[in-house]
Amino acid sequence: MEEGRDYTPEEFEAMFASQEGSNRNEEVEQGEEEEEAGGSKPSGKVSYVWKYYEKVPVPNKPRHFRCVCTVCRDIKKIMKSYAWSIGTGFGSMSRHLRNDHGITASGVGSQTQTQLSGFMSEQAGGGKPFFYSQENMIDHMATFVNLEELPFTYGESVNLENFNRLALQPSYSHVNRHTLKDRTMAQYKEQKKELIAYFANFDGRVALTSDTWTSQQNNPFMCVTVHWIDNDFFLQKRIIAFDIMEEKHTGYNIYLRLKKTLDKFNLTKKLVSISFDNASANTKCIDYVLQMDDLLLNGDLVHV
Repeated sequence: MEEGRDYTPEEFEAMFASQEGSNRNEEVEQGEEEEEAGGSKPSGKVSYVWKYYEKVPVPNKPRHFRCVCTVCRDIKKIMKSYAWSIGTGFGSMSRHLRNDHGITASGVGSQTQTQLSGFMSEQAGGGKPFFYSQENMIDHMATFVNLEELPFTYGESVNLENFNRLALQPSYSHVNRHTLKDRTMAQYKEQKKELIAYFANFDGRVALTSDTWTSQQNNPFMCVTVHWIDNDFFLQKRIIAFDIMEEKHTGYNIYLRLKKTLDKFNLTKKLVSISFDNASANTKCIDYVLQMDDLLLNGDLVHV
């Protein structure tokens, strides 16, 4: 299994079919959902949760897995994962789908149950009853604009407003750029807070990539990206600094920026390496980094 690769459930099944053999058939036969009311699914049915989780086998523990939520991954949130073994229930996983993503067994449906009118479709998030909220819509539009790298004026489009009102939701009202910007900044601050808390409890090591440059508008920038392998062996990366750097791009000033970023995200004692280009200021910066404590192998791997 390659570290950092996102495997699909089908790939997992192909990779581990030989070592599990009849266990997978047993899993299907015992794939009974831990319903809140104590009910169970008919024998031979596979639980709906596997549409939204990938199973990562636990080394040296047959029939045991870490189950990673693919919905969290697809919307670029820190992924939730749960321990599971063949023959046990799915309570924690189904509660996460319901509480965090609005996905329920009844909404996903089955061969004998059709989608109820007034519920969100499977692709839109499962069986959560749909009630239109302008505030909720603005939150999701802010996420959409960020992921698609659209301008804040996107929400002011008259054509978009007509499309939404005529085809999707008559109550839709356009979103001005100031509102969309404010909501985007609120989301950024919340996700930054979550990432800082995540790294505070992270017991692994991280690698950094960084660069400084001057834009066409003559604005100097510095960017820092952190890369790490999470507890479920998925490769992760996040931009943790993207700032205007008005001071001179000297080795010491670059080091101060890096150190401040590492301190802010609880990463000062978790650094493995930094990838720079070969500019002389970056080389000088490494001289200061090598004076930091708790470097792996005394800093032999720091400069890449």
